[in-house]
Amino acid sequence: MFSRLRQVGYFLWPQLPEGERLWALGQLNSAQQGLFSSMGKSDQAHAVRVARRLAALSSPIWVLEAALLHDCGKPAGFGLLGRCAGVILSPYLKANLKGGLWRWLEIYRHHDQWGIEAAEKANTSQPALQLLGAARPNGATPPEEVAAWLPVFLACDARG
Repeated sequence: MFSRLRQVGYFLWPQLPEGERLWALGQLNSAQQGLFSSMGKSDQAHAVRVARRLAALSSPIWVLEAALLHDCGKPAGFGLLGRCAGVILSPYLKANLKGGLWRWLEIYRHHDQWGIEAAEKANTSQPALQLLGAARPNGATPPEEVAAWLPVFLACDARG
């Protein structure tokens, strides 16, 4: 519960100092930089927090790539209402939905897959793509090297 409230605070008051944004861009190739820059400020700030936690653990560059791009499937205008509704209602949705709030719920449900597709087009490394795929609900089992980083990646992401 507290972590969700912290996430709301991070969304409403995103903190992304220019030096942190530049650090993040320095970890990415030019296509990935464009993808990262297209994300909303709160998603960029979250991605940098996750990547910094992983960098402190001496993670490989492909783990940092995955961290910096893991929410790139969310459009920059994905607002607080859509996020909250997604967290609460997404587990109960079965069918594809159209229009209005339902559209935002669909974005929440599928942003991870769309992000993987966008990251792949941005020449993201295979291990990073495998980590992103494994982090999805019911994701594929990755190779051993990638699987070793999965729980660490998920824990860093869950901290907000």
